[in-house]
Order: sequence, then C-alpha cells, then structure tokens
Amino acid sequence: MDEEYVRNAFAPISNVSASTDALQAWKKTHRSIKRRPSMYADFVKRMLPVSDGKDNLLGLTFSQARTEKVMRKIVLGLHYHHTGVRLPNDVEMTVHFQPTTMLDDFLKHRRYAGYYGDTFSYAGAFAAEGDSVWWLSFYKSILLIVGVWTTQGKDTQGSEKHGGSAV
Repeated sequence: MDEEYVRNAFAPISNVSASTDALQAWKKTHRSIKRRPSMYADFVKRMLPVSDGKDNLLGLTFSQARTEKVMRKIVLGLHYHHTGVRLPNDVEMTVHFQPTTMLDDFLKHRRYAGYYGDTFSYAGAFAAEGDSVWWLSFYKSILLIVGVWTTQGKDTQGSEKHGGSAV
C-alpha cells in the first residue's frame, strides 16, 4: 500500500527527537518492517550513507512516483474538504519535496490551513482561476509543496496555450 510505504519512508527521516508523533510513527514503522522480511530487505536496500560535511549519517531513498501518488490523494481530499468541489483524478499537479524556500509570500495568501497534532499540517492558497498551491508538512520536519493546475493549457477565453509550473 502506497500510504504505508510513505509512512515507512518519512518516519525514519523525521526529526524523531523533537516530535513525539514522529517517534511513535517510527516505532510503529520499525515494528512493521521487522515483522515482514521482504519489507525489511527493501528498507535496508534503500539505505545509503549521507554526509553533511562533518558527520556521516544514514539516508533513505524512496520512490518519487509512490510518494507523489499519496500526496496527490491528500491534496484531492483537502481540496474537496475545503471547497466541496471534486477535482478530476487526472488534474495536473507538481510536487516539490523539501524545497529550499517555502514560498513565504504565497503563504501570506493561504485560504485554508489545518493540522493533526504534530503529525501533519497543511496550508492551501487558491488563484481566482482555480489553480492552487498546497503546503504539506509531516512531523514538522518534512515539507512538500504541491501545485494543482486546473487551468493549465487554457487562457481565460478558452483558447489553448502552453502553461508552465508556477511553483
């Protein structure tokens, strides 16, 4: 299941020392992985050394496609929850993992925000035309920005044009 895969990828790279929710997720993940030999083997295979210049740590690679699939589900659900409008499943989205800037100027214009303890928080901003940007944070240490492009490829008169990612 992709949701479990993302939890298993995010929990160990979260700041577990600063978040009780992240620590609980990591404990659950660790127990789950240890009980399933194939999952454990996959997890170990995806571990790699990472250096920050002075320290060597273990990092974890994970599937962009599986992660984006889960972020897509989350954003489609949040959009519907806040607007009552269901977006098509194939709406164009772009996902940015751990961007170096959080687009603070856009966050000032957020329309929706919420959280579930220290596990998950979000904010959403909408353009009048229907495009939106969602900030998704897991365990206060992992950030993803998802752009939803409902107007991609059309101008306001309905004629085709080429649009680019705004995030």
